[in-house]
Amino acid sequence: MITARVTLALAASMLTAAALVGCSSAPQHVPAETSVAYNAENGKPGCWVEIYEREDFQGRSARLAGPLELASLNLADLGDWTERINSIRVGPMAEVELYGDLKFEDRRQIYPSGREIASLEKDADFGGEAASMRISYK
Repeated sequence: MITARVTLALAASMLTAAALVGCSSAPQHVPAETSVAYNAENGKPGCWVEIYEREDFQGRSARLAGPLELASLNLADLGDWTERINSIRVGPMAEVELYGDLKFEDRRQIYPSGREIASLEKDADFGGEAASMRISYK
């Protein structure tokens, strides 16, 4: 009987120690992904686009204030968004042009003000292909 109690106490201590060092099979907390602003200090009211890394406005996101011309989507403060944009929301005073290559080359897709595109792939077969962008004030 004493041996059973000692074994049980030892097992409980080992489980507690394993949980403390991260060996638990319980799900780990994942921090929420945040949105950041780019060029906000120079933007005009209502002239912006929100870009999302995944479809349905999910994943990493950023709000880019316009007017703005980005010959490359490798943005120093936000990281490299080249070929990573999969959904967008266009501000009420903006028009957005996405290009399939750097420096406004290759394929172009225009999105007028107020549009919400949950899947660039489904909308225009353009998901994950943008490499440069223009945001115009309308």
